Amino acid sequence: MTGSTARLEPPRPGGPEQGQAMVEFAIVMPLVLFLTMGIAELAVIYTARATLDGAAHAAARAELVGQDPLSAATSILSAVAGPTVLDGPDDPVIIPGWGELPRSRAARSRTRIKVLTPLSPDGDRVSVEVEHDHELLFPEISVPFFSGTVFEGFSANGASFLTLKDTAVLPKPWKGL
Repeated sequence: MTGSTARLEPPRPGGPEQGQAMVEFAIVMPLVLFLTMGIAELAVIYTARATLDGAAHAAARAELVGQDPLSAATSILSAVAGPTVLDGPDDPVIIPGWGELPRSRAARSRTRIKVLTPLSPDGDRVSVEVEHDHELLFPEISVPFFSGTVFEGFSANGASFLTLKDTAVLPKPWKGL
């Protein structure tokens, strides 16, 4: 009996599913990247917010003991300040023995201090508000995400910023002075 043998070809590597995987990757990858960058931006904003809390406390403490609250807040906020210097005072913070504190020019130009309750002889507390313009890492993602929320944002000198505010109230720890 003569018969024909059907010749089976080995399957091609990848086959038709390879194109499908590429299309799925092209659809999912931008979403994953957008989500990852958003999470990173929120982590940096949270860090800046926590640092701003420490800067407000330092500014209130400086006001309490008769020192410059702007220098105290700037020395703390220089840790999270980006490189962009805005209009305003940009004189650096000088640390004795070390020199100029890195990024203190940028931090000083983007930090504003308002003494809400100054220390007076009959006062028992001091209250200070610190406002800082935090430079965003990914403005393409952050600006659309934060627009229309309680956060105030703006762009200047080619960078995007988010305005953060915090208030610190410290009691006077001594009496009669």
